Amino acid sequence: MLSRLLLNPLTQPFTRRRAFLSAATLAAVPFLAPVSGLSKLVPSARAEDAPIEPDLPEALNPRAGTWSAEAFRASDAEIARLAQDPVIAGLAKGTLPKDQFLWYVAQNVTYLEHYAESFRILKAELPEEDRDLADRWIRETEETRTWTLDYYRRLSGHDWADSPWREPDDVVLDYAAHERRNVERGAAYGMAAMLPCFTMYEVIGWHVARIRVLKGNPYAEWVGAYGTPEYSETVRLAVDLADRLAAALPDDAHRVELTELYVDACVCECLLWETAAGVGASSADMIDGRERTEESDEPGSPKPGEAV
Repeated sequence: MLSRLLLNPLTQPFTRRRAFLSAATLAAVPFLAPVSGLSKLVPSARAEDAPIEPDLPEALNPRAGTWSAEAFRASDAEIARLAQDPVIAGLAKGTLPKDQFLWYVAQNVTYLEHYAESFRILKAELPEEDRDLADRWIRETEETRTWTLDYYRRLSGHDWADSPWREPDDVVLDYAAHERRNVERGAAYGMAAMLPCFTMYEVIGWHVARIRVLKGNPYAEWVGAYGTPEYSETVRLAVDLADRLAAALPDDAHRVELTELYVDACVCECLLWETAAGVGASSADMIDGRERTEESDEPGSPKPGEAV
């Protein structure tokens, strides 16, 4: 299980997952082939030191030389994973099995509770001038959780107390623990770990807004909220805060660590969607299943994206 893997230093399990999604893998595995508008995001498609291409959401095109520019470049593989995730595509087009989406919504309820708590801790570490912004994000997170609970009830037709997915999956608990562990270390570390909740949602919104079908989509209320200018401005503010906190650290070694924390959290964002494809399947098993598929063509080997 993923939670047991995370008893080791975070870099060990997440490095294993990122190695699986190397440039060579992205080029070789058909279901990870670049999609229209995202080919420039695949690591094999451009040099490591190339500038971030303008086919990202505007909020994710930071100034050259900033920490966020490094972090976004390092998360290319995760951006490609989200853009090609079949659960996200099914949600956008209204073809996703209902249980898979209900599982994802239910996991959000728990995640948002932990996220608000981590932001409360982070607020105390922030410069005085940034605490009002933290208060706003805490309030918005709590309001979003309340709305998500109500949406779950309406979509599922039963009370939250009766949900078969009230218990959080390991990937949610590990994601929340990653954020909590780093906000307790200091503002720059905490913001690096919490930033993907902003930026990866922006990536998903940017992608979904281009492929979504709202007419007849049973998830139109959720899907229609993606890709708004207001949220993009929120992301810009979060990225700016993360950059200012990173710039205040004493040396480049700290920036490298911030990037690792950021990418680790991006991996968690991907695992949330990928685990939904199995509706409760262990995220560790899903990743292992994909690795076995690459290593063996024996009959019965799990196919990419299948639960095992």
